[in-house]
Amino acid sequence: MGGKEKIPGGPEWYRLLFESNPQPVMIIDPASLKILDANKAAMSCCGAGPKDTGKDFPAADFKQLGFDTQLLEIVSGDEEVTGFACSHRGKDDGVADLEITIRNIEFAGERGPGRARLLLLNDVTRGKSIEYELLKARKLESVGLLAGGIAHDFNNLLTAILGNISLAKMNLPPGGGKLYERLADAERASLKAKDLTYQLLTFSKGGEPCKEKLLLPEVLRDAAAQTLAGSPVSAEFRFCQDLWPVEADRAQMKIVLQNVIANAREAMPAGGRITLEADNFRTAGGHSPLPLVKNGRYVRIKVADRGRGIPPENLERIFDPYFTTKKMGSLKGMGMGLAIVYSIISKHNGFVGVESEPGEGTTFYIYLPALEGEIPRTDSKTGAGRVLVVDDEEMVREVAGEMLMNLDYEVAYAADGNSAVEIYRSASQSGNPFDAVVLDLTMPGGGGPQVIKRLLELDPRVRAIASSGYPDDPVMRDFRKYGYMESIAKPYRLEDLNRKLHSVLER
Repeated sequence: MGGKEKIPGGPEWYRLLFESNPQPVMIIDPASLKILDANKAAMSCCGAGPKDTGKDFPAADFKQLGFDTQLLEIVSGDEEVTGFACSHRGKDDGVADLEITIRNIEFAGERGPGRARLLLLNDVTRGKSIEYELLKARKLESVGLLAGGIAHDFNNLLTAILGNISLAKMNLPPGGGKLYERLADAERASLKAKDLTYQLLTFSKGGEPCKEKLLLPEVLRDAAAQTLAGSPVSAEFRFCQDLWPVEADRAQMKIVLQNVIANAREAMPAGGRITLEADNFRTAGGHSPLPLVKNGRYVRIKVADRGRGIPPENLERIFDPYFTTKKMGSLKGMGMGLAIVYSIISKHNGFVGVESEPGEGTTFYIYLPALEGEIPRTDSKTGAGRVLVVDDEEMVREVAGEMLMNLDYEVAYAADGNSAVEIYRSASQSGNPFDAVVLDLTMPGGGGPQVIKRLLELDPRVRAIASSGYPDDPVMRDFRKYGYMESIAKPYRLEDLNRKLHSVLER
């Protein structure tokens, strides 16, 4: 381009800059608090309609905008202020958090020189919302750290309690009578205590699943029995005979089912029947209308009630955190149950959906990826072989050993990692090696990660089971990566330990 370029300027140019500035700007007469001028961003920020103009916005009176008295006093004075924090309620009743900067300006008017107040309004609503969410996340993280420490000690105690209950039940004479019923009640109460710990960890720290092979009918029956106990609601079960196994976190699946069953129970306060079904589902031709992570085989769970149903306006929100139609004041009114369900199923690469018709009832659908291969054995009563139990808690070692001996295993013990390695080495050299090792992950002087590395150096084929009172430990949910064949979270029952040992010994 030839010649000098024309530099923009003049009143029209500066007016354009003022009007198109995305930051709300207002000019106020400090004496009368009349609005001398305001750009479009200021009108939008303070709730003006699209037809309002600077001349009549609104009635050219700053006092009518609804700001508090303290801001009005500051604007009426001559003090310059940066970042004055206040809230403003607009015409749509929405509340915006603002930071306002105020400066003095001199101007030449029709009546001579004068003074005005320049207001720059900064909407920080979104930033405060993000800050609040970050603070909430930090609080939850702190709760998670506390919960993890409590869970470790608590679960060690529960291991001893549950183990001894299992042994007492096993050693009762046939029938057992009232004593067996009392022990069964104590066992159910202990398992509820275990579930409380898991639920807190699942919500507070993300709760990555510690997966194992599962047959869902057992978990469905157990969850229904605990959730419907004492209520006028009963359960009807329908399972296909060749139901595929899944790989899932047993405790988390129980939390999922208890929350869904609890919603069904509460939809029928006068009583009724819930139908719980499980069948096999395969994506047809490798395609599915459902947002499933991968194509292939799934196990589909249906939980159906005949209650009042969910209104259409609430149906899309039921998985949102803190959404609830219940009265507040108790944990069941916090609106976290279905949010936890959604989170857990997502972490299992599954899908959860719902269908409901007001007055007709509600059906929840849960899809979980099915395992390829054999169904896990759950009917084995006894075992054979030598097992090394490694745990720094004496009561855990003792009860685990008693359970194993009642299952006909030969047992040896180690209270720390160094002793475990030496005992394992000596047994191998003597020609009487161990068939399996149950190894605690958290011990003074070196826990599971260091010990399994040394055991693998001694014997690359070592059959090790990781055990921990921290159910969300990374080793527990990805045990194969660290050299273990299985994992078992504390607390565990005799049948849980038996199932894990058979899983590793049959490979």
